[in-house]
Amino acid sequence: MRPCLLALLPLGLLACASPSIVLEGGKSDLDDPSGGGSGGGSGGGGDDGGDDGPDPDADEDGDGFSTNDGDCDDTDPETNPDGDEGNVADGVDQDCNGTADDRSVCDDTLADYSTIQDAIDDVPDDFTILICPGTYPEDLVIDDRPVTLQSTDGPEVTIVEGSGSGPVLTIEDTDEAGKDWGAGAIGLTFRKGLAEQGGGILVLRSSVHLEGNIVSGNEATVRGGGILVYESEGTVQDNVVEYNAAPEGGGYVSWQSGEHIEGNTFTANTATTTSEETYGSGSGGGGVFLYGNVSFTGNTVDGNISGYNGGGMYVLYGQPTIEGNTISGNYSGEDGGGIYLNQSRVDFVDNDVLFNEAYDDAGGIRGYVCQGDFNNNRIIGNQASDDAGGMKVSHSSNNIEDNWFEDNHTGDAGGGLELDNDTSNVTGHTFLDNTAGRGAGMHSWRNEGRITLSDNYFEGNEASDCGGAIQMDNNPYRVNIVRMTAYDNEAVDGAVLCLDKKPIDYDYDVEEPGNAEESVARVASSLWHGNRASDDGAGVYVKFGYLTLSNVTIADSYAYEGAIALKEDSSTELVNVSVSGISGTGGILWEEGSLDISYSNFHDLDGDVIIGGSSPVGSNGNISDDPDFSDPGAGDYSLSGGSPLVDAGDPSISDTDGTRSDIGAFGGPDA
Repeated sequence: MRPCLLALLPLGLLACASPSIVLEGGKSDLDDPSGGGSGGGSGGGGDDGGDDGPDPDADEDGDGFSTNDGDCDDTDPETNPDGDEGNVADGVDQDCNGTADDRSVCDDTLADYSTIQDAIDDVPDDFTILICPGTYPEDLVIDDRPVTLQSTDGPEVTIVEGSGSGPVLTIEDTDEAGKDWGAGAIGLTFRKGLAEQGGGILVLRSSVHLEGNIVSGNEATVRGGGILVYESEGTVQDNVVEYNAAPEGGGYVSWQSGEHIEGNTFTANTATTTSEETYGSGSGGGGVFLYGNVSFTGNTVDGNISGYNGGGMYVLYGQPTIEGNTISGNYSGEDGGGIYLNQSRVDFVDNDVLFNEAYDDAGGIRGYVCQGDFNNNRIIGNQASDDAGGMKVSHSSNNIEDNWFEDNHTGDAGGGLELDNDTSNVTGHTFLDNTAGRGAGMHSWRNEGRITLSDNYFEGNEASDCGGAIQMDNNPYRVNIVRMTAYDNEAVDGAVLCLDKKPIDYDYDVEEPGNAEESVARVASSLWHGNRASDDGAGVYVKFGYLTLSNVTIADSYAYEGAIALKEDSSTELVNVSVSGISGTGGILWEEGSLDISYSNFHDLDGDVIIGGSSPVGSNGNISDDPDFSDPGAGDYSLSGGSPLVDAGDPSISDTDGTRSDIGAFGGPDA
C-alpha cells in the first residue's frame, strides 16, 4: 500500500484514512443526534423565551454547512469543510481543518499531491504541507521556498526515508517571509540519510523551524550526522536526534549560525574522529557541535560518544548561551566527557553535568582558552583517568561561581575542579565526596596570575596522596583562599590544603631542583575541622612554597604528625591562628624552612606545639587557652562572648566591626 499524506486536523482528526459519510448539501447522516429537528420536538422542557445564542444547526451563511457540520466561520460562505485555501497565503483557514494556508499529500483522491516533493515544488509561498501517516522514500529539497512540512499524526508514524545518496531533507536559501520562519519541518521522522554534511537534515543560509521531529540513523562523512545548520537562524525545539554518526558532531552541528535550540534530546550519537584532525586542540562532539552565537537551553544530551573530545558536546569559538540543560552519561576518548569548550566565550548556567566519563582529562567539563561565566551548575558523578573528574579549565580567566561538585573522581589531580595554567576565580562552591590522587576537591597548578578562591565549602573529599580539599603546585602568583570551610576531608598528607613540589616537565624526577616553581598562597578567615591525615598535616602540608595563614581555625582533627606540616623549601607565617583538639603527635611538624608565629592559640594537642622544638607560647602574642567555641558539637566554631580569643589577635589587624582582631576564623577583616 502506498503511503498517505493528508490534511492535519489539530485534534488528530484525519480525512484521508476514513472519510466521513456526507449527504447532499454537506449534512452528515448523524445530523441532530437528539432527534429533535427544527421543530423543537417534545420532552425537552420547551423554550423559556430567553436568547440562547446562534443555533449550531443553522447554516447562517448559506454555504451548506452549520457549526455542527464543522463550519469554523458560519459568517463567511467561502469558509467551510469544502472550502478552498486558494493560491495566496492569507492566514485564514478556509477549509476548516485547523491549519491556515495548507495543501495535503496522500495516496487518496481527497489529497492534493501524491509525493511530498511535488507539493514542495508547487504549493504557494508560506503554505503548510500536511502529511498523513506512512513511509515516504524521498530525498527532499526546499530551495528558496518558504513552506512548512507538517505531519498529521506525529513522527512515529510519518517517516521520510532517504536514499542514502544525500541528506533526507535539504533546506537552502529560504528566508523568513510571511511567517516567523522561512521553511520548517514539524512532527516527522527523517532517517537513512548519508551525506558529506547533514545526513538527516541540512540547513543552508535559511530561516528555519524544526519542531517535534525524530532524526535517527543518519550519517555524514564530515560533520553533522543528524542535522547540520549552516549560516542560518530560527528555532530547533523538541526534536529527538538519535543514533546518528559523523567524524565531528555526530548528532547536531550549528556552524556559524544563531538559532535557538531548546527542549531537544540528543542521545546515542557518535563522533568518530580520534585525533586532532582539524583544530589544534582537537575536535569531536558526540551529540552536539556548536560553532557560533547560539542559544542552547533546556536540552538533554545523554549517552553520546566521541572518539576524541567532547563526548556530549563540543563548542568551538563563538559566544553561545548554554543554560538549563542536562548533559549526562556521555563518553570521550580524550578530554571533556560531558562537554569540551574550545576558545569560546560562553555563559554556562544552571546545567546538570552528570555521570560523564573521559579517558584522559575532565570527565564533566573541559574549557580550553575560554572566557565565560560558569554559574549554578551541578557537576556530579563524573570521572576521568588522569586529571579533573568534574571540570578542568586551562589558559582562561572565567567567573566560576556557586557550582556544586559532588562524587567526581579522577586518577591524578583535581577530583572536582582543576585550574591549569589559569587565572579563574572560584567562589561559593560546594565540593562534596570527590576523590583524586592530589587535590580531591580542587587542584591548581601553574597559574598565570593571581586568583581568589572564596566562600567555598569542602566536605568528605578524599585524596590518596596530598590535599584532601585543595592541592596546588607551581603557582608562582599568589592564590588567595578566603572564608573556606573544610570538614571531614582526608588525605595521606595535608587533609585540607597541600602545597607540594611537582615537576613541570614530567620527564624530570619529582625531586629535581629547578624543575618546579614554588607556590604562593594566603589563607584567611577559614574554618577547618574534623579532617584526617594518615601521615602529616591534619590541616595543611607545605613543601616547596610560601604560605600565610591569617585568622584560621584548625580544630578537632587528626594527623599522625602535626596539624601543620612544614617540609623542605617552605616559608610559613601564622597570624591569629587557632589550633586545638588535634589528636596524633603535636601541633606543628617543622622539618625545614622558615616559620613565623604570632598572636595564635594552641590548645589540647597530643604532643608539643612544635614537635621536637621550642614552644612559641608566651611570646609574640601566642597563647594556650581553651578557645571556648559556641557549640563545636554542632559545627559552630564561632567564639563565645567570654572566649579568651576575643580581641586577642594582632592589634594592627581589625575585625569587621573595627575592634581589635579576634584569633581564629571569625576574626580579621575578611570574616
